[in-house]
Amino acid sequence: MRTVFLLFFVCFGFIQAKSQTTNIQIIGNSTGLKEVTLKECKSIFKGKYSNWKTNEQVIIVLPTSKNEISEIVAKLMFDGTVKSMQKYWLSLVFQGRSNPPIFLENDQETIQFIQKNPGAIGFISNETRAPKGLIIDLK
Repeated sequence: MRTVFLLFFVCFGFIQAKSQTTNIQIIGNSTGLKEVTLKECKSIFKGKYSNWKTNEQVIIVLPTSKNEISEIVAKLMFDGTVKSMQKYWLSLVFQGRSNPPIFLENDQETIQFIQKNPGAIGFISNETRAPKGLIIDLK
């Protein structure tokens, strides 16, 4: 009985994570990535890498609390709230372990920034049409 109960929660958590990823898409410029797993994506957005395989510097772009996808990104990537996502990054930057991410208020700002900055990676809503060369599939 305990195994069935545990299996239900593991499967439910996976389905919930998958449904959240359908609300957002990942875009990047000169990252060398065509697709990433959820685990790889979390590592990227938690500042585990400083350079891409293309030798471009990693530039993390995250939504501000005013951005409609901010709660989805915070829950999916940081297993928390927007405030905890911001605190996580403040701590990394204060410790000198990473450059600060760029926080942007909407999808259009995110697309424009990423198009202009090689090495940048971020999220936009699935409702927004992303330029084909920027889309990174989440597998």
